Amino acid sequence: MMTRKLEVAGVDTSRTPREIAEEMGLIEEGPIQKVIEERELVSHLSQGWRFVAQLNNGSRKIVIEK
Repeated sequence: MMTRKLEVAGVDTSRTPREIAEEMGLIEEGPIQKVIEERELVSHLSQGWRFVAQLNNGSRKIVIEK
């Protein structure tokens, strides 16, 4: 029912709820985070990404944000 109301209002419901809320001005766009392999860190840092944390589960993965 909510989906139909949004479609009638012209909202593209194929997008995520966060994307819709950002477009409607309900929330501000926050930093984008992703998890990468340790070997990818230098490349991402040179592209403007920032180190956030290293996962503590033995996977050697790192969280970065932009």
